Amino acid sequence: MEPVLQRELPRLHESLRKIKALVAWEQLKRFEAQPRRIWAFQRHDPTGDEIKNEYTFFVAGLARIRSVLEDHSFHISQAVREGIRRQLAHYERRVHALDLHRRFGGPGG
Repeated sequence: MEPVLQRELPRLHESLRKIKALVAWEQLKRFEAQPRRIWAFQRHDPTGDEIKNEYTFFVAGLARIRSVLEDHSFHISQAVREGIRRQLAHYERRVHALDLHRRFGGPGG
């Protein structure tokens, strides 16, 4: 497999993992900051920016991998191309389910 794909696929998987963790953390913070929870103190929260940055990294990674898959000068078998496309679609569905495209734009929006 192309070195680009060997490098980018694990990065994309890790980015998805980070996005899911950040979204869960953001949801917990929102719950803790609800008015009925008087003891919660407010301070600047960079989580939204971190989610946006990681989502941007994820979308760019998708584009990089797709450009390699579409470039037929790389000697990648059709079976490997299709397997990677299925994997990308799976990752994209998981991120799409988080509705980040509604917040930040991007694929699926």
